[in-house]
Amino acid sequence: WESVLLGYMAAGLNAVRIYFHWGFHSPRRGVYMFDGNRDVDALLHLCARLGLYVLAAPGPYICAETSGGGFPFWLLEMREVRIRHMQATGMLRYDNAFMAACMEWWNAIVPILAKHEITKAAPPPPEGGAARRGCVVGFQVD
Repeated sequence: WESVLLGYMAAGLNAVRIYFHWGFHSPRRGVYMFDGNRDVDALLHLCARLGLYVLAAPGPYICAETSGGGFPFWLLEMREVRIRHMQATGMLRYDNAFMAACMEWWNAIVPILAKHEITKAAPPPPEGGAARRGCVVGFQVD
């Protein structure tokens, strides 16, 4: 991540928008992985250390540039769930099961993002060192 972020900074950028892919972090319902290359906390610590602002976009829908719009495959396989509240007719109708799944995701990702809000000092990075001011300046829900 660091080399990519440094490239953005070399181009003169001071902020990045980061999509947080629900499906990447949740291989099965109720399972959320935030370790290794899924470590959102480490990524946000890195952005803070580099002085980059972050516009966080945790979805649940993160656009068509990715498989299934960022939804986990376990959710897409649930035929009874209206993804994004969409019916086959194209009309929207609120779906409790879809919202329950979304709340599960937000309950996993939002506390991590909230720790890094610019209005507060982020916790010290795992590798040690002083706490820095948070880097998250915006939060987009779709």
